[in-house]
Amino acid sequence: MVVRNCVVVVVVTLLYSVVRYNVFGTVPVSDIPTLIVNKSVSFSLVVFLLLAAVSRLKNKKEEYKRYMQLTKMFVIIHVLLSLCLLTENNFPKLFDHAKLTIAGGTAMLFGVLALLCYLYKGSKTTILIFCLFIIFHLVFIGYKGWFAIEKWNGTMPPITLICTLLLLVIMILAITLKKKES
Repeated sequence: MVVRNCVVVVVVTLLYSVVRYNVFGTVPVSDIPTLIVNKSVSFSLVVFLLLAAVSRLKNKKEEYKRYMQLTKMFVIIHVLLSLCLLTENNFPKLFDHAKLTIAGGTAMLFGVLALLCYLYKGSKTTILIFCLFIIFHLVFIGYKGWFAIEKWNGTMPPITLICTLLLLVIMILAITLKKKES
């Protein structure tokens, strides 16, 4: 079940990314193996985190562990790809004259804090903080495009917005679980 869900999530997020950025956007097809796959990977890891939270609520510990392992693997892939791609050409909104803007630098800071938080084996509180850091990471990357619906490629919401909303759901589920176990 977990493997099947993993395949479905990766295929759906990859298709969404290709349609939004390559078909309706201006990203060249040559960027699919790196930039577009990275968008899919980051989108997928948030969905895996959501599936882990749901598994935890349903008391399916093995499923929870497997989704968390997938999340970890995709976090590592996302970080490595992002480091390779972090240029003004790939992320012009984050740079000003080859230097990170305040929003770009803050996004990277919260990305690093999220990674450190995730790698620290801790409690549900750690997962909540991890989600919060990712939300800040996403906000500083994409908030300017969230409210300009007329600029959405193919009227498809930005992945940063979708992931932020999913992370808020995950946080609500984690808080619910924490109260349930208390």
